[in-house]
Amino acid sequence: MTNRGTRFTHGRALLAGALVAAAAQPAGAQLDPLLFVKRVPPTVIIVMDTSRKMLEDGQGRHYDTNTFSVADDPAVASALGVDALAATYRRKFVGLDWDGVQDDNKKYIATDIIAVSNTSAEYSTFWDVTRFEIAKRGIASAVAGNDGIVRWGLVKLRQDRPFWRVTPNCDKPVNLSGHAVLGAATDVAPCSGGGTGKYGLYSPGIPTNGLANYAIETLQGGGAAVVSPAAGSGSSVVTMVSKPLLDSTGLIPASRGGQGYTDRPLTHALDDAKKMAQDAMAADAAATRSCRNTIVVLVTGGKDSGNSSYLSSHDISATASSFRSVSGGGVTRPVPIYVVAVKPAAAEETDLRTVATNSGGQYFNVTDADGVARAVNLAVQAGFSRAADFDTGAASEFTGVSPIIGTVNLKNAADASGTALTNTEIRKNDIPTEAIVPQRSNVLISAGFSLPGFDGKIRAFRTYRPVRDTTKVSGWRFDSAGTRLWPDLDSRPSLAGIARTPADSATRNIYTAIPNGAGGATVVAFTTANVTTLSPHLALPASTSATDFISWYRALPLGAVIGSTPALMDPPSLDPPPDSDYGRPDDSTLTFAATHKNRRALIFVGANDGMIHAIDARTGYELWAFIPYNLLPKLKALADGQPVEEFEYFVDSSPKIAEVKMNTAEGHRWRSLLIMGEGPGGTFYQAFDVTEAGMGVAPEQGSLTDVQTLLQTFDTPNESIQFLWAFPNYNSFDPAITATIPVSDVTPGGQAKFYGDLKSSATFAEKTVGFTWSDPAVGPLNQDRTTNVVMVGSGYFPAVETSTSLQRGGATAPAAGRTFYLLKVEDGTLLGNPTGGSCSGTGCFDVGDAVSPGIKNALQADPSAAGDNGVPIVKKAYLGDLDGNYWRFDFGVSGSVSASLMKATAQPIFGSSALLFIGSADVYMFFATGSDLLPTTSPYGVGTFKLYALKDNAPTGAGATEKFTYSLAAVTDVGGIANGERASTAPSVAGDIVFFTSTTESASNACSDFTGNLYAFTYLGGAAYDTSGNDRLDAGESPRIKQTPGRATAPFIVDQHLYFGTAGSTGFQIEMFGDPEDFNNGVGQVGIRLLSWREIR
Repeated sequence: MTNRGTRFTHGRALLAGALVAAAAQPAGAQLDPLLFVKRVPPTVIIVMDTSRKMLEDGQGRHYDTNTFSVADDPAVASALGVDALAATYRRKFVGLDWDGVQDDNKKYIATDIIAVSNTSAEYSTFWDVTRFEIAKRGIASAVAGNDGIVRWGLVKLRQDRPFWRVTPNCDKPVNLSGHAVLGAATDVAPCSGGGTGKYGLYSPGIPTNGLANYAIETLQGGGAAVVSPAAGSGSSVVTMVSKPLLDSTGLIPASRGGQGYTDRPLTHALDDAKKMAQDAMAADAAATRSCRNTIVVLVTGGKDSGNSSYLSSHDISATASSFRSVSGGGVTRPVPIYVVAVKPAAAEETDLRTVATNSGGQYFNVTDADGVARAVNLAVQAGFSRAADFDTGAASEFTGVSPIIGTVNLKNAADASGTALTNTEIRKNDIPTEAIVPQRSNVLISAGFSLPGFDGKIRAFRTYRPVRDTTKVSGWRFDSAGTRLWPDLDSRPSLAGIARTPADSATRNIYTAIPNGAGGATVVAFTTANVTTLSPHLALPASTSATDFISWYRALPLGAVIGSTPALMDPPSLDPPPDSDYGRPDDSTLTFAATHKNRRALIFVGANDGMIHAIDARTGYELWAFIPYNLLPKLKALADGQPVEEFEYFVDSSPKIAEVKMNTAEGHRWRSLLIMGEGPGGTFYQAFDVTEAGMGVAPEQGSLTDVQTLLQTFDTPNESIQFLWAFPNYNSFDPAITATIPVSDVTPGGQAKFYGDLKSSATFAEKTVGFTWSDPAVGPLNQDRTTNVVMVGSGYFPAVETSTSLQRGGATAPAAGRTFYLLKVEDGTLLGNPTGGSCSGTGCFDVGDAVSPGIKNALQADPSAAGDNGVPIVKKAYLGDLDGNYWRFDFGVSGSVSASLMKATAQPIFGSSALLFIGSADVYMFFATGSDLLPTTSPYGVGTFKLYALKDNAPTGAGATEKFTYSLAAVTDVGGIANGERASTAPSVAGDIVFFTSTTESASNACSDFTGNLYAFTYLGGAAYDTSGNDRLDAGESPRIKQTPGRATAPFIVDQHLYFGTAGSTGFQIEMFGDPEDFNNGVGQVGIRLLSWREIR
């Protein structure tokens, strides 16, 4: 978990704008990329300090809850300096404390009273700075973001009939000392202070015959248990903490202290919270009791306090220690305490830290509502940790994307511990005069995130190590390694083995692109020096300093990688080269490959910190980052620490790296392009020229000095990476549009939030783009490569296009998410349709929305592009939609697009397909229906889903022939938990075998792990391997060749080996299959059949 520092008050409701009513909507199917983390949500019990000190601001000022009329007592109003034009005012008592003696003449002491007139700007937000209101707002924000799944409880201090004081029933007297003017005056009306220098106080009270808070010894006495944890209890907590001051049904900050102590019995409160936790554990279902995590969040203004008798008989540190082992319902689990101190006195922090430490929790000193929300959200995140990690206090790592393999120059490199790797440069037969033996596909990259914190976890591993073997032609054998890479270079040992940002945030190269109003955009460094330029586009609340926000944001660590599969860009290496201009690395002329043969390998990945990141694959350091323009106004949502349920996504799509011979200012040139969407984070694609990224520092250099030099090659806008275009165009985006619209499509929280949206002037085609889940394909449409396109769908968009809170055209707004696009690589405009006035077959094609099955349609999957055998020209792309239709899109150099229905499955197709080419014309397509990321509360998340194989009937016939289907175990919904089997993601093909992964869940034992399944079929549908163990392939063999604990990612095949990741109770694992002594088989090997089938441990 990473402490992300300062927070900026905005309030969750302020971000979203007006909440508008929703019209009737078609059934939706919004995937939840974090669904696999949410299976057994935690119980989180908030303990709220309701002592009088909560009405202070942490600066020694108590905020009276009364509003005074000037007319009631003009003399005192004048003495207080109330504005002559004011009708009412409010009071702050400075240095308010209990007097040593409490009787009719003495009760409180203070040094000053500060009046705030109703003519002052401070008047309307007078109480907002108190600990009480800060705590309430922060709790409300965090709970509201997680209220649908977390089981929330609320405990307050034990109190004996607390009440709000209202005029004229003041508490008195407050004796004022050290103030000449006020010491000579006194309250007269509506409540008399009782003499000169005496004033009335409207502090919430306890009846005269009532007990002090600390004196109530009955467990959960004094109404301490406000809300008991249960499914759906979050709304009750939000309701309670949202009640205004003076509401007698809400929380009341009342206590009866004395000189030298505050009536704040936190030990009692923790006892009450423990009882609530034990009751919740006992009441839990047997299927979830043993793995449902429970956390207590103590929100307080200070340490445990009561009179001397109370303190002598209560030891809060011992009480906190007992939370290490809490029993209920026959199970014993730790219940850590997250202590959230709101503007605490420095002298009281040690005791509060001890409570957190002794219980296994964490301590936070916060000053605003975002700080409270962030701490509560971190507690919630910890609650979603794996039970085994939670029990030991360890962070949990998760992955939702497949590992990738690429080539990185590891000459003289070290592992994560700093130990030199062996044989990083080898020569044939180990003879110095012989040629160097290339080591290709030598690094594996994994990506994920950790909880609590949602920090990005990107790691690199050496795939294999060379071992001398004289039986091999090269004199070397290449054995499985799995060695962690990326050592500590700058005295941050905790980051060894993990991708990281530079230690000095001032050296980070973070950029965005600001539209210029004329169709283009200017790349701007995201620095405080550009605050004037950036501020209008950030749409920050007036109370937030844009300068402070930019500085805070730049200091964030890498954010969570959830749905973005990294891409590794290495030096140009297509073999054979596509033409003479591309060339080979050893060419004597300056061909593309020869010019860039020493380009460093870079990793590109999207993260939910709002950025596309470029990371040096040799050292793990971030070199460059880019914030898509449409995400600038959304960045403020990071300030409250990210809820788990209503997680705010940013750049959550996968990058596409493509080498394209495109039209440039210098002529027809080969370039390396990066094209990337945003997944559920936004509705834009953006493209960059990354040809020169990684040039300037030799690829075998890896010292800290080399990293610093490399950073300098990115420290100017458009220096090593050039922004090319965005689709929709950034000029079509309005950051000022905000809306929160109710939806019924299983979107977590049941609402679609917009932090900006398209302007009314956006083109028709731009308005058809949904959330950009679909990862693009890139290719040429003609032999001379003068016309190259990006082929892409987009993704699901909730049924809110016609909402009047947006500017998409009201009732006539185009439907978004179901259109296929051909975008020119040079500028992102639609091929043959630059104005985007329609999507009826030129540059884009709308597949429509079938009445049945009733789901809101979208082209969410990645297109699988294809051409004729042996010809580089792309002529078609295959893609499924959420209506369950599998399409072939045919297109040409003019931009014409037509769609042919291959198969109607009647089940949503979320994942992309894999293609297999047999002979010169036959194309086989493989895909799956359904997704294990769709909640089973959706009607499209249950049923019997299938794995499909089709053969395209073209060119001799229409449609496709079904070659085989395989039905997975039927899925049902059991109390919101899936029971059955669903596809994890897209399949992969190697030779004549297609591999699928799926996830099996058991609702009867929700604490058991997911089961990941790996299937292998021949292209005609038979089992591909012997699974019975009799050394022959029988007719009855099972196509399921492996089961692993945890949810499986998509299979990834390279160098005659298959990889996939799993996220289960034992953590994040990488499964690898193939010969452990047969790596480095050269380029062009992805399509061959795995020569052996052995699991590598």
